[in-house]
Amino acid sequence: MPSKYQLFKLYQNYHKSPSKDMRCGTCRHLKTYHYHGKYYHKCKLIGESSSAATDIRLSYVCNMWNKDLKDLPIFGGSNVVKN
Repeated sequence: MPSKYQLFKLYQNYHKSPSKDMRCGTCRHLKTYHYHGKYYHKCKLIGESSSAATDIRLSYVCNMWNKDLKDLPIFGGSNVVKN
């Protein structure tokens, strides 16, 4: 059975972006952590953890790119994926 992170990526069409402007690296939902000399990129919508399952690629994009979540009533919270 796929994890909730895999399902988010599947349903939001997470894929390699054909554009240099529209990608995770330029999205408002990007969060970058520096830990033990490495950078880890996370999406606030997927949720943040210390697991590789929540890592994202800066050159990818999804359907939620730069969307303002207050305009989407189904989200109504800080994270799209909830426990």
